[in-house]
Amino acid sequence: MSKVSKQNSQHNTEVKPPRNNCETEWHEYLDMKTNQMVPANDQTIERFGLSFYIWTRDNPKALKVHQFCSLYGISHRTLLYWRDKSEKFAQYYREGLLNLSDRRETGALERIYEPSIVRLMMHHYDDDWKHAEEWRSKLANKVEDSGTKIVVIEKYGEKE
Repeated sequence: MSKVSKQNSQHNTEVKPPRNNCETEWHEYLDMKTNQMVPANDQTIERFGLSFYIWTRDNPKALKVHQFCSLYGISHRTLLYWRDKSEKFAQYYREGLLNLSDRRETGALERIYEPSIVRLMMHHYDDDWKHAEEWRSKLANKVEDSGTKIVVIEKYGEKE
């Protein structure tokens, strides 16, 4: 047996590092519309981030992240995974959330949406709202923890 045919008859089980920096890591996600696993690389994930940002910016009916998920057949969990994995996607995602926050807040101010309902979820979209809710919560806890205070007021204005 020649040297060439001997090499071809053996299985190559050795794991090789990437040849160059152009090779990309591939992931799979479940397409909720087709119920099929779909491959996605880093560029695909970034394009989804950009699509999310553009959708939140340009779609006046965009109010919730789940609307985007339904439209594109992506689970919300997948979006959160991509947000944690890709800094570029995370940037688009944060900016998109601010677009949703602005639209919801403006709608509540203009009474297009019920303000009390909008307020319940705003902390999910905007860090300013989240910090304000945390501050209100701390304030409420201080008031509850302070207990009952008794104030004694001496008689005022009465002559003895």
